[in-house]
Amino acid sequence: MVEPEVTKCDNPNYRLYEYYDKHHDTKFYEMCRPHESRAWTCVVIKYSQRGVFPFFSSYFNLKSFGQNQYDIAFLNHLWFEWEMDGPMRIDNLIEEHVTQMEKDETLRPRVYQMEISRLIELFNINGWP
Repeated sequence: MVEPEVTKCDNPNYRLYEYYDKHHDTKFYEMCRPHESRAWTCVVIKYSQRGVFPFFSSYFNLKSFGQNQYDIAFLNHLWFEWEMDGPMRIDNLIEEHVTQMEKDETLRPRVYQMEISRLIELFNINGWP
C-alpha cells in the first residue's frame, strides 16, 4: 500500500501529497484543487536527474490549470517553501521542459486525473513509463 506524504500548504483549499518510488526513480505529486472532486497527479520520471522542476511546468500543460490566480499563487508558495532559486518564472520552466522533451520524448508532461495509489496500481499492471 502506498502512503504518500502530505505537503503542508498555506491555502487550505489545496492539498498536495507526494510519493517517491525509488525503484522506478519516479516522483508523484497529487494535487487536489478547490471545488474539484478528483485529484490531479503529476508524474516526474527520472526524478534523480530532473528534480522538482517538471512538477511546476507539467500542470501548465492542462488547459484548465493556471486560469485563475489561486493556482499560480499556490505553485508560487510551494516554489518558495521548497527554497527554489530566484522567482518562479513559468515561461522559463515551460521552455526548459520543452527543450528536454525535444531531446527525449519520454520526458513529456504526465498529469493524470486520479490518486497516486490508483495510478501506481495501473503502472504495475500496464508497465511503468
